[in-house]
Amino acid sequence: MVWSKLKKRIEERIASELQLTVDLTVIRPNSGEEGRSKLRFRDKNEILWISEKDFSDSAPGWSEQLEEWLQSPIDLFYLRARDSDSESLEAFLLVIDRRLGKRKLQELRFEKDSPAERIVIRRL
Repeated sequence: MVWSKLKKRIEERIASELQLTVDLTVIRPNSGEEGRSKLRFRDKNEILWISEKDFSDSAPGWSEQLEEWLQSPIDLFYLRARDSDSESLEAFLLVIDRRLGKRKLQELRFEKDSPAERIVIRRL
């Protein structure tokens, strides 16, 4: 999938009160070296979630994880992501999702000062 189309779909799914943007940077070194990619979500003042990864055929890339989030019903995604690591992409996607209501947000418990917890506080 073309990144610009995926980015547009992601930003449409983000809760409007958060006003986040998403960026993906791909670093392609000289041939023979392994490349890296960086995914980040930010608002006007700070980066709220960032991760880097090496290109790998064995691990699912961000585009696959993001597509899964975009295609999953919120109830199904909630059940899977609510118990995930507070620093994970799944947890972050769950709390920025415009489909997630205030009651469900209040039920979530994440580590203090984690990216997911900071977003929950902003949305409540």
